Amino acid sequence: MKKAKTGNKNEKALTIREQKVVSNLMAGMNKKDALLSAGYAESTATKVPDEIIGKNRIQKAIKDRMEEMDLDDQTFLDTLKEGLQATKIISAIVIAPAGEGMKEAGGMTRDFIEVPDFDARHKYLTTGLKLKGHLRDKIETHTTVETYEERRRRLGLDRFSPKEVLKKFLLEHKEIIAKMYDKSNDRASVAGHCKGSV
Repeated sequence: MKKAKTGNKNEKALTIREQKVVSNLMAGMNKKDALLSAGYAESTATKVPDEIIGKNRIQKAIKDRMEEMDLDDQTFLDTLKEGLQATKIISAIVIAPAGEGMKEAGGMTRDFIEVPDFDARHKYLTTGLKLKGHLRDKIETHTTVETYEERRRRLGLDRFSPKEVLKKFLLEHKEIIAKMYDKSNDRASVAGHCKGSV
């Protein structure tokens, strides 16, 4: 596989696939799509995209490409700041209850007003957070649900029948069960006594 040349002899050059990943990311693709388009396997693109894109040489290539395009950190900050103040113009019906500037009190007119564009601001904010690594597209969790039989095996209960497990539990906790039984009998006798005396 051909390698792209870099300035530092000790630094490993980008592979053709890695060059394609950099180009795809610069074109605006998300990590998974950039890896898939470059020829990586679906499993790699889904499970470990950060391991590939996080390589120092790929990050350096992205940074170099951005500098070639005059996209430095200050440009991003300025654009982000501008985007977080985004507004839009909407058509509105203006009602003047006291007739301010209109022929009659309570008059109405159509006008255009500038209002905050919260959708655009949200997009700028999420993009900025993603660029800084504070927000991911999705968080993957790999959990499995344990079946009843697996739990019994893990706890070592598969050596005993359910009847034996219950018997063992009752023997180990007979003092607690006896106290609970005594309390319930006391309540029943008190309730019966109260019922009879009324």
